[in-house]
Amino acid sequence: ARTRAGESRKCVATLSFSDEAGIAKTERQISENLYHGLIQFFQLFPELSGNGFFVAGESYAGKYVPALADRIHRGNPDAVTKINMKGLAIGDGVVDPMPSSDRVAGEGENDVFAIVKLLNRYLRRDDVQEQIHVNGIPYQTCNSGYFLRQYDWNTPVTPWVEELLDHYRVIYYHGKDDRRLNYTGTVKFAEKLVWNGFEKYRSAKWTEWTVKGADAGNLKTGGNLTVLLVNNARHMVPVFQPERALAMINKFVEGEAFM
Repeated sequence: ARTRAGESRKCVATLSFSDEAGIAKTERQISENLYHGLIQFFQLFPELSGNGFFVAGESYAGKYVPALADRIHRGNPDAVTKINMKGLAIGDGVVDPMPSSDRVAGEGENDVFAIVKLLNRYLRRDDVQEQIHVNGIPYQTCNSGYFLRQYDWNTPVTPWVEELLDHYRVIYYHGKDDRRLNYTGTVKFAEKLVWNGFEKYRSAKWTEWTVKGADAGNLKTGGNLTVLLVNNARHMVPVFQPERALAMINKFVEGEAFM
């Protein structure tokens, strides 16, 4: 690697292995590893440490972005190497389960478990396994229940986000057509947050958001919080509306008003 001044630096790639006990399983553990990785990065490249730093991500990043930002926030006061964090951006993110799931969707018209059972039976048939060349390998549907219990899917991030909103700008953006993580969960989550500027946010009105004169979505902003809903975008926004996503993130990073 070479710095701006032309100074040559050696970067060494390493490979390591771990057993089950060494694998991070909670957002606290994961953010600890990420934080120390960032500290090492800025120690290697101190000329970059003055740049504004934004923690951003999509989907499950609704969990690990606040976790990492919280770790940076807690670490900065006593750290020799400080990270100049300015804000958080979360797209189509997983938020706390209660605001997202406070109503029953339908009344059980479609038994999805019955469909899974049919799929299991089909993929375990000898003739099917022979055709797809997996003879003798028992098919088993991924155990999502175990996954959700093992990790932090149901752990609330509200305390982290509320603390961070007192110090940094935060934007939640969401595609209106996202069927995987519906935008109404993000809207409800934001309305229930309590921080120094929550009254400004709750009293703010939803307004139209335009990009190059075209109707691009709706937004609500107050205090350090902005929620932006993007028209004609699914999970995830930059895939379906790249121009709008770029306009949004540029304005957020530069601290410009969206209107």
